[in-house]
Amino acid sequence: MHQPYVGETFIGSPLGAQLQRGGATQVLRAHQRSQLDQAFLCATDPSMFATESLQRAFQRLTARVRAVRWGGDCYTPCMIAAGHADLVVEAGLKPWDIQPLIPVLQAAGAVVSDWSGGPADYSDKVVIAANPQLHQQALAALNWAQ
Repeated sequence: MHQPYVGETFIGSPLGAQLQRGGATQVLRAHQRSQLDQAFLCATDPSMFATESLQRAFQRLTARVRAVRWGGDCYTPCMIAAGHADLVVEAGLKPWDIQPLIPVLQAAGAVVSDWSGGPADYSDKVVIAANPQLHQQALAALNWAQ
């Protein structure tokens, strides 16, 4: 993923994840904060949770996290890979919104799935967590019996 505004390129492969910026290369590693109540949750826009059931699920999650930050689009998942954010939850995605980011995230140690824990590459609802512990807690909050 290339962010031309700040001159950053995020790369992921089986060899690892890295950030290239200004001729320098930095190895990426997702943050290891493992408690949901300490996590920083990011999402692009509140309007992406368009239905009542999506809003309720997202509110169950936001009630359990430390803070919510809006905006970022494809840059925010890269912030998870870089260790600057803990959790991203999105809805209404297209495959091209998430597929290019999956190798970067996984190579940095993050977990990516749909809201039920299945593959994210063709899902419109995605959970990206810095580590497996946060991922499981986020899934539980989103899918809690209504």
